[in-house]
Amino acid sequence: MELDFNPDEIIGKTEVAQGVYSFSIDAIEQRKFSSGTKGCTVTFDVFLEDRAIKAYENMYYTPKALWKIKDLCKAVGTAWPEKGNKLDTSKLIGKSGKAFFGRPKGEKYLKVIDFIDPHKKNQEIPKTVAPPAVSEEDVPF
Repeated sequence: MELDFNPDEIIGKTEVAQGVYSFSIDAIEQRKFSSGTKGCTVTFDVFLEDRAIKAYENMYYTPKALWKIKDLCKAVGTAWPEKGNKLDTSKLIGKSGKAFFGRPKGEKYLKVIDFIDPHKKNQEIPKTVAPPAVSEEDVPF
């Protein structure tokens, strides 16, 4: 069977601009990263005006990084577990929310920059994704 299209008519997809988009959680996979850190990869369906795309976010179970999982819970209306309890990720699958997605410098794919808390009025939303601050000590030359 031959596909009935003209290959010369290709236009291509437009690059997705950074901004606030609705999302739905498609999957959460527990994993151990190559660094040895435990965490998970969350797969999102991100809804654009003309299509839906997949976005992936690695989240880590370290005290300094748990804020991102907590913010995800707020964005989709799931309570953060009380002390001594664990978060049941199966209850997050299919939940929807909004987030500011951007493409940090050097990144090919959209990343979650900030989740939108639906209960927080006047939440500051970044206008652009600023490159990370680098001190002179970090510059190798």
